[in-house]
Amino acid sequence: MPVASESLSGLQTRWWIEKLTEVRASESHTSGPAFGRADGSIALMADYDDVLHTFLKEVQAENNDLIIESDDVVNIIIFLDHFGRVLRVEQELLVWIVICKTL
Repeated sequence: MPVASESLSGLQTRWWIEKLTEVRASESHTSGPAFGRADGSIALMADYDDVLHTFLKEVQAENNDLIIESDDVVNIIIFLDHFGRVLRVEQELLVWIVICKTL
């Protein structure tokens, strides 16, 4: 899959994907989902909640400009999960609209 080396916001996407690929290879997974469980099945967002919670707490402690002290990082995770579901539902709806228009 073609990937831009850098996003418009400056994120080094190629570097991060290469690192993800290296981590999965070190776990003996050279094919399958990028975010997967040890058995090779697709990982769920909930599988990463603890790691994400810890990371967001660290960011909050280091830089209050990014996540202010009064923000509850648990609620941020819930929001991100909900937002991801909404996007998936919208994508599925768009696919159905396109399919229906072609019939």
